[in-house]
Amino acid sequence: MSLPWIMEQPWRRRRVALVGGGFSYEFRQHLLSSAAGLGIDLIVLDKPGHWIQHHVRETGLVTEFQEVDLTVDNDLADRIVAAVKRCSLLVDGLTTFTDCFLCPTAKAATVLKLPAMPVNALEKSVDKALMRNLIPIPVAPNSLANRNGRDEGELDHPLIVKPARGGGSFGVHLATTREELQAALGSVQGFGKEPVIERYIGGPEVDVDVVLQDGRVLFVEVSDNLPTTAEGFPSPLGRPSWAETSIISPSGLPSDELKQLGRVISSHLLDLGYSTGLIHCEARVQRSKRAYRPDSSGYPSLRDVDGAEVGDPQICLIEINPRSPGAKAAVQSAYATGVDFQGLQLLAACGDTERLSALAHPFSKPKEWWGSGYIAAETGGKFSPVTLFEELQSTAPALMKYVVDWTVFFKPGDIVGDPADTGEFLSVAWFLACTDVSRAHLESILIRVRESVKFTIA
Repeated sequence: MSLPWIMEQPWRRRRVALVGGGFSYEFRQHLLSSAAGLGIDLIVLDKPGHWIQHHVRETGLVTEFQEVDLTVDNDLADRIVAAVKRCSLLVDGLTTFTDCFLCPTAKAATVLKLPAMPVNALEKSVDKALMRNLIPIPVAPNSLANRNGRDEGELDHPLIVKPARGGGSFGVHLATTREELQAALGSVQGFGKEPVIERYIGGPEVDVDVVLQDGRVLFVEVSDNLPTTAEGFPSPLGRPSWAETSIISPSGLPSDELKQLGRVISSHLLDLGYSTGLIHCEARVQRSKRAYRPDSSGYPSLRDVDGAEVGDPQICLIEINPRSPGAKAAVQSAYATGVDFQGLQLLAACGDTERLSALAHPFSKPKEWWGSGYIAAETGGKFSPVTLFEELQSTAPALMKYVVDWTVFFKPGDIVGDPADTGEFLSVAWFLACTDVSRAHLESILIRVRESVKFTIA
């Protein structure tokens, strides 16, 4: 690794209060391990009876738990402040990995005089309509976001309709006709959300994770976010969604487009007022020299585009999430680059800038391709496993030797919500694979593992 090994200042333990304990231990395991490895004591703030409370007593991975009502309302920041003040020891930082808590947590940290991202920048980012009006889609002047379906007739088709606030591809719809547009608006509003309409952006999608310190860009990672089932990724039940399917790193885009992505996205973030911390962005490259095309298996693969079909690439920022990438994407980044984004977010939260700077250095010469597969529940009902990863270790060892980690998010008998009712496609399982052969080899592994995992939801 290329990181500096000698610290100028003596190291000391830190205490960070975390707003929101997460869905499960499997979901939070990497974060808890990162905190322990960095010598950071975690104090978790969440609702009474949260699963993480027993870890205070049984594992020591959490040093304290404070009960707090996390209903998202105008008083949430005040309740977070009160909970932090009840802690048995002073805290050095306050943070969250949950989108709906980002602004209240930053407001609370500001009141407590703890390190925090600028609340003004956060508010411009988490509201997708505000963000789009500040950072318009390039090229098309009539593609600015409109709320509540006003002037939708003036927008280009196809259109994306999504909630103004929220994450995880919740409530995202693609509309190609006026009827589909009205249905999408009704669906988003039916979940009590304010809709945003914007032009659908083609081109390869990427995750861009940026580490900032005092206005300096320390590190940028670009990973390929493969097409969703709404864009042609094979769907077992034919129910298209915008849920993640696979992430591959390093990105397969041309080097000049990768440099342009880092430069453009970082510039947008600095212009919004971000200075120190982790920001997870989603973007697309219009007129890229590469595009996804289905291979013989029907799965999309990144291919060169005829030069006559492309012009100058344009970077379109889709979303800004002022936090580290999702729990499992962060695991992939740690394996692929050596940079632990969740750990860095904890360091930024407590003002440990020396270690933040040191640990933002990636591997000097990565030589492998890494890829995640997300297997979504396309219907609702009782979860029953048929063939999962442990069995595949016995029945397909030649395949599973490339799989380094996996998580199944449901237990036998668990009830899975129907996306038609909830508006959200939940992941049943996630797995991480690695190979030093080629990207094409990695893609084949991801496909074979995905098709080997079997379960029923009925």
